[in-house]
Order: sequence, then C-alpha cells, then structure tokens
Amino acid sequence: MCERDQVLVHVPHVSAFRSGTNSVKKPTGWKRLFEDPIPLPRGRELVTLEDAARYIQKLPKAEQQIEEWQTAVETLILVAESNGGPTMLRASASCGH
Repeated sequence: MCERDQVLVHVPHVSAFRSGTNSVKKPTGWKRLFEDPIPLPRGRELVTLEDAARYIQKLPKAEQQIEEWQTAVETLILVAESNGGPTMLRASASCGH
C-alpha cells in the first residue's frame, strides 16, 4: 500500500476570518478553506480547494484518469462553484499495484 491508496478529500466547512471592518468574510470559490488541512507526505498540507485541485493536476496523467480521482475533481468543482456541498468525500486511488 502506498501513501496515496486512501485519499480523504475534505470538502470545506468554511472557516471565517475577520476583516478590519469587524465583519466576517468567508473565502469563496477555489479559496474556500478545508475544515481540517489535508496532510501530505513530507509535512505539506492541502489547505484550500485550490490546493487540492493543483495537487491532482500534478499527478501523472494516467493516475488523474482513475475513476476515484475523477470523482474527487468533480466534487471539488461542484463545491467551488456552489460554495456548499458535502463535508467529506472519500476517494481511493490506485498506485499501480
């Protein structure tokens, strides 16, 4: 089993931050924050939908075509465009074994 055999794609429960006007702004679209950052090998983390999309785009093309990664991409797009959706998607990815 490799580190990418089980991939959790957390779809954000949006975190808020305060602006100088004391109002609460929520990141939207691809800037939405994951409720919990997704840990990656070597101490890196996926923090936003955009981070997750870029991570998937950097996978080898053949791996990107695996059904589970395609499902993850579709879910990321739906959440980014609708600013809502499920809180978590579990996708399993093969490492060619």
